[in-house]
Amino acid sequence: MKPITLSLDEALKTVIDRYNDDKIRKKFKGWVNALQFSFPDIEKAYTFAINSDEGIKMSEGMYADAAVNVSIPSDMFIQLLTKQINAITAYSSGLLKVEGDMKNLLKMRKLINF
Repeated sequence: MKPITLSLDEALKTVIDRYNDDKIRKKFKGWVNALQFSFPDIEKAYTFAINSDEGIKMSEGMYADAAVNVSIPSDMFIQLLTKQINAITAYSSGLLKVEGDMKNLLKMRKLINF
């Protein structure tokens, strides 16, 4: 099986596309928070600001008050989104680091499809 390849920009866009799925968006009713991904291998970070079931905006840069902070190499993030590796494997490697309240982590999981 040939691995699925995406650019980081395409992978980040899939998070927005998943949020825009009506079934997923409904799960964010009343949730106003930020989800942040930092990619230490390329020294970049992206924040997804989620405003309840109304919308999502992505911006480049760090946000100190994000509800969930994920640090992961960019290639591993792409592999997670394309299901080439699973979250347990990534976490066990020590390269995936996640900080945040459990209820917020579970919300994030819906967007990332871990």
